Amino acid sequence: MAYQFGHINAYSQTGSINSSNPKITTGCLGEAFRDEGMASHVNDPKKPIILLGSREEINSALKNYEDKFKDSRGHKLRKDGKELLAGVLSWLLGTASNQYNMYLPLIIFYLMKKYGSSLRCILSHEDEPFFDETGKYHGETHFHIHFFVVPKSTENFRDYHPGLMAKWQAKEDGLNHWEADDRYKWRMGDWQDELNREVGIPLGWLKARPKELQGKRLSRRQYKIIKAAKEESIQIKNEAKIEAKKIIENANTQANSLINNAEKKAEILLNEVKKILIRNIS
Repeated sequence: MAYQFGHINAYSQTGSINSSNPKITTGCLGEAFRDEGMASHVNDPKKPIILLGSREEINSALKNYEDKFKDSRGHKLRKDGKELLAGVLSWLLGTASNQYNMYLPLIIFYLMKKYGSSLRCILSHEDEPFFDETGKYHGETHFHIHFFVVPKSTENFRDYHPGLMAKWQAKEDGLNHWEADDRYKWRMGDWQDELNREVGIPLGWLKARPKELQGKRLSRRQYKIIKAAKEESIQIKNEAKIEAKKIIENANTQANSLINNAEKKAEILLNEVKKILIRNIS
């Protein structure tokens, strides 16, 4: 989380039955609100600082969504249906508490603008140490916030999760599982770009990881996709250079041809004028 400073996850009442690590709503909220025994990764858990909303507001919105939501076919929300969008935004290594507090208003404004009244709560954790992406312990406070979005009962959860929306649209377009996964990944990349544009750049945060960390955590398939994209980009650039060279050469040829034709016409016209002058003198 040092450089890719934001991420989101989707949670349901039971989690996906096909997942070895199901994302369950109660587990997410228990960790975030520091319920007893739910934050084992923290040596000395402390209650979070509530910046907006409340846990009660989250619970009320969840119950309303579970009870009243119906999909386009009139079906109620399944137990493994997504109902909670939980996100984390992290501050950079070495951020001082005064810097952290200074940045908060911009972050909160961005989240309110993006998620509107479906943004149910924002809270801050200040009890976790900082580990960078290599696993190195820095012993400093890892300033970060959690935010929680629960749709209204008339809304579909995927409207709030760009990756799930992209995957759903891919299936609607008749694409296969792999192609739908690719769309999911690229759309989540777009979400990262938006976050960087709206929040990261104004605050001077880094978006990309350092070179020594790049390339890690990529599956072989992800690596092949990125490599193919780079190779295609290089090929397009080379083709563009060749095409540009041809256009310039053609333009020069046409220009020279016009000049030659003009010179020939001028020479013919000059000869005609000379003939007329000679006839008049004689």
